[in-house]
Amino acid sequence: MRNVLAFLLLGLLISSCVVDSHRMKEWNKIPFKERMKIVENLDTRSNLFKDDENTLYVGTWGSRKLSGKDGFGEYKIQNVATKFCKEKFNRNIAVRIEKIVMTKEQTEKYKLFNQVYIKYICEKSDAQLIAEQKEDIKKQKLSLSKNTKIRRFTCSFSAIPSEKSKILIDGPKAYETTAIGIDIIYSNVNLSDKGAFTLQGASNDPGRAWFIGSKSFLLLDTQMLPYDCY
Repeated sequence: MRNVLAFLLLGLLISSCVVDSHRMKEWNKIPFKERMKIVENLDTRSNLFKDDENTLYVGTWGSRKLSGKDGFGEYKIQNVATKFCKEKFNRNIAVRIEKIVMTKEQTEKYKLFNQVYIKYICEKSDAQLIAEQKEDIKKQKLSLSKNTKIRRFTCSFSAIPSEKSKILIDGPKAYETTAIGIDIIYSNVNLSDKGAFTLQGASNDPGRAWFIGSKSFLLLDTQMLPYDCY
């Protein structure tokens, strides 16, 4: 109970000090519980500026007069950023970019209640990317190959970089020579809208498949082994 009261008192003190005078009238119109919610969520805003994408601005309740000194600690601010990355953009990682001290004109234009914000870019975690790739492969399993491109890749196992597979993609088929010299033919090659290749129908093992994109994986039944393909 003491922690809750301390937080409320801190919120009232901070907000009364750093809400710009031209915004104070609007601030005072907000019901008390809603104001405390704004304080708790650090007046977080999303995609404020032109060309922003998956971007958050998390208020610090810091003061412009104190050269942007934060009212709340970095741990609290980071936790709020992570929370809103998940809620707003379904992305699990909040990457801190920079601290921005807003001008009075900006606080008026964007209806802000803070003077100082931390800018974050929200990114997908590795687990999210892998889940998406699994889903892409699942969707393509029943589809016929429509790939017409020809590509060559050298794929290096992330855990043992010297272990390399050579892959030739030739339209609807692909040919792999593994690190130990085994030749494998893939009968179904698909190219996604995002430019990623999936190789399925391995001649030696139906559970073997490749996903080659910005992040690449060799799939062996339920295993996903990370590779760097170039």
